[in-house]
Amino acid sequence: MEMRIGKEFKFESAHQLVGHEGNCAHLHGHSYRLIVEVYGPLVGEGSSEGMVYDYADLSEVVKSVVIDRMDHAFLAEGNEPCLGALIDSGSKVYHLGMRTTAENLSIHIWGLLCEAFAFKGFSGGISKVRVMETALTYAEINAEDDSGIHF
Repeated sequence: MEMRIGKEFKFESAHQLVGHEGNCAHLHGHSYRLIVEVYGPLVGEGSSEGMVYDYADLSEVVKSVVIDRMDHAFLAEGNEPCLGALIDSGSKVYHLGMRTTAENLSIHIWGLLCEAFAFKGFSGGISKVRVMETALTYAEINAEDDSGIHF
């Protein structure tokens, strides 16, 4: 039997969508909420018996590969006019290497987590990564969607 579990995380970051025709062209920040859902068989023995994955282990993975890197950082594509000044001032910058939309952020986080879980030997997989920029808006990548994005 396969089950799913999920956990919500929070982090604060700033970004700028250079060339965007709306308000997001301006430097601004978000109180992001991140929901990570994983699936797998129930563990049959040991201290994790009856679990898909220990919530503490899930937290440790997400914290180390996402939260510690992105929390209170400027999320950069690399073309932002303010980027040089932020780097020169010693500000925390996370280079995403693509436009820092919620959609791209969810894809990027998916890839980071796939790599981290594979390294940890997790027998299941990621079923969902949801990045919420505001209380009312989100982007989500879902394993059940045939999005053509595979890691």
